[in-house]
Amino acid sequence: MDHVYAFLVRTLTEKFEVAPEAISATATLGELDLDSLEIVELTDILQEYCGTPLEEDELRETSTLSDLVQYVGSQPQTA
Repeated sequence: MDHVYAFLVRTLTEKFEVAPEAISATATLGELDLDSLEIVELTDILQEYCGTPLEEDELRETSTLSDLVQYVGSQPQTA
């Protein structure tokens, strides 16, 4: 699942301009100041990455980036 975490970090820094020093496995999306539209966009990006539909509400409810990586990594690959 390291590849999922690396992709998430790259996406957060490049697409959402989150400061790299703010990102850690224990950070939450709220702590990274992602608003609701950015969470929708992140959901779409992660769906493309893993090739399977993801629930936006599930992303919102994940406690930490580590939890988010676990959620994305646990989804069946369809692509």
